[in-house]
Amino acid sequence: MVDRRIQKTKKAITESFMDLIMEKKGPKITITDIASNANIDRKTFYLHYESIDSVFKEIAKDKISEIIIILEENNYFENLMDFKRILNALNTVLLKDIEFYKKIASSSEYHLFWKQLEDLIKETIIEIYLKFTKLPKEELIVFSNFYSAGIISIYISWLNNQYSKNITEIGAIIGEIIFEGFKEKLIVSVQ
Repeated sequence: MVDRRIQKTKKAITESFMDLIMEKKGPKITITDIASNANIDRKTFYLHYESIDSVFKEIAKDKISEIIIILEENNYFENLMDFKRILNALNTVLLKDIEFYKKIASSSEYHLFWKQLEDLIKETIIEIYLKFTKLPKEELIVFSNFYSAGIISIYISWLNNQYSKNITEIGAIIGEIIFEGFKEKLIVSVQ
């Protein structure tokens, strides 16, 4: 019973924060704003979160959990080389709340969210592939840094309307680059 109340309160806080991001156009959102919008007091907020940054981290973790569930449902873990499934899962989660992501992609105020999402993607890649690869851990870390930073950068650019292609087409391009590498793609294009 207590766990359910805690989860309910935390969900109210994260939803309140996401709602305020969508509504506010001016100054930064405060803890008082979040608490008021969630119908709780500031003390209750601090029982569950240390700061607004910790709320962002919770939202990022929730999004990664959604992606992993989608991957499990689509048997991704049976074919770990199918990076397009990862991108499809990211797209599915992204498109569910597209206006929210567009809003936070357009403001440097929310850079922390993207950094946390990037770090979680990186950690997830390392955790999953470390069990299945003979690649030394340090090389896997380099790969996961490159992959996660690139993915987040491309999604932020797409959300800011810097590409004319839709998200599925962008995902296909990313998948080709990851699977085939830059060299093969560029050599074919130059000839």
